[in-house]
Amino acid sequence: MFSEDKLLEFLSRFDPAKGDKMTAAYIQSFETYEDQCREALKTENTDQLKAAIHDIKALALTIGAEELGALSRNIEQTIEQRKGSEALALTAQIFPLIRQMTEIIEEYRSREFKA
Repeated sequence: MFSEDKLLEFLSRFDPAKGDKMTAAYIQSFETYEDQCREALKTENTDQLKAAIHDIKALALTIGAEELGALSRNIEQTIEQRKGSEALALTAQIFPLIRQMTEIIEEYRSREFKA
């Protein structure tokens, strides 16, 4: 689930030039954290995974990506409970949500800041 209102509320704080930079930075951040999650899965490194997931959670909840934020929180808690293999398995579910969020932000950016 995604709250466009929360994204709009967040971005409305900035002038168009700053909003354009913010959305570009969010897209880049999601892509970077996605790469870090993929690498953590490959190497089964739950410390690396936890760091990336924590940052994804923060970004997601800031802009209204509740489902992505909730899944990130669940993965983070699973790692904290020392259930590494379960956390790694849950992580596969995060990639489509990151893609979806990136597409939403890109669409919003092109509509609001590139016109």
